[in-house]
Amino acid sequence: MAEWREPEPSGEDEPGVSFRPHTDPTFAGGGALNMSDAERESRSRLGVYLRSSIFPADRDTLVAEARSTSAPDDVVTELTRLPARRDYTNVAAVWSALGYPADERF
Repeated sequence: MAEWREPEPSGEDEPGVSFRPHTDPTFAGGGALNMSDAERESRSRLGVYLRSSIFPADRDTLVAEARSTSAPDDVVTELTRLPARRDYTNVAAVWSALGYPADERF
């Protein structure tokens, strides 16, 4: 790699650089305080297969969307657990309807 392309290290009074989302609760914009890393990862994974333009949507629409975006079987199975005849406004609403903890940051 060319020397000019190498990143500069953080200064002494600056936090280290990381590609992982910050989970320190004192960091503004950090991860949800009441969710484990595995839960955050699962919710994010669910959102990968549900385009925001699909919302609001009911269970059958969400399942069809997940299949059309080549979601793995476990994601499709999870979506089939949603109550029918109800519209969901976003991935967070789907996540909560599946019985997982809501995102509470503060």
